Amino acid sequence: CDYPPGIEELPKATASLVKTDGRSSQEVEEQVQDLLAKGVKDFHPVNMQWLQSARPGIVLTQDACPTCDASATPVGGALAEAGLHSDRALCMGGTTTIDAILTSIETLGEALGERCAAASTTLQLRRRLERAA
Repeated sequence: CDYPPGIEELPKATASLVKTDGRSSQEVEEQVQDLLAKGVKDFHPVNMQWLQSARPGIVLTQDACPTCDASATPVGGALAEAGLHSDRALCMGGTTTIDAILTSIETLGEALGERCAAASTTLQLRRRLERAA
């Protein structure tokens, strides 16, 4: 993720064990298979030190790809280990269609107490999509 500008400088809640930069899909798959052979089940371990110190109000996860994405289950376990309620994990999965993406924006807006802003954003996006169609 590289938006908004400067976000790359923020602490990361997870790290990917699968390195993709400059690698072919075959090389990535080989890494995945190697990790699976070693018994690794969570390819995105949670930075527990950060989680315990930051104590975030909400943690976004995704489940679009069961192999590569940080899922709600390990995140929920990490939240519990950090002494935080697992209901802080909001899974933003299945965003493979435009409608699902717009619904995710509304779900996130609701969770953040920004329902009106999310509704306004999705309305503007729907209007742009209508004009482009």
